[in-house]
Amino acid sequence: MNTLKGAKEIKSQIAVIQKKTKDSTFIASAKAVNDMLTKIEEALHQTKAKSGQDVLNFPIRLDDKIAGVFESAAAGYVAPTKQVKETYLELKQQVDEQLKKFETIKKENVKALNDKVHQLSIPIIGN
Repeated sequence: MNTLKGAKEIKSQIAVIQKKTKDSTFIASAKAVNDMLTKIEEALHQTKAKSGQDVLNFPIRLDDKIAGVFESAAAGYVAPTKQVKETYLELKQQVDEQLKKFETIKKENVKALNDKVHQLSIPIIGN
């Protein structure tokens, strides 16, 4: 998912900038953005599962649920059932909600962090 890649990239960029400043307001804002991104990542994908057995210990998330619905819909030579269609629409709505949150974070919170970086004159390269 592009959203997961984007969230990881933003978090890594924030981490680099955080190392270059001691400003407490920037650090607090950066932590808040990281926390929001983590919640979105965890809603979309099981971030704690590292091996095949971990899926028994950690619940599946939206991406796995949609994959399961797709497998059910793709099985056989008949049209998807009403329940499959309803479940898909419900899951799609939940995913769309997370994607909207991500876009809002990028437009508002990340923009505010960028403005703070410029205001504090934090060096991007070097130092």
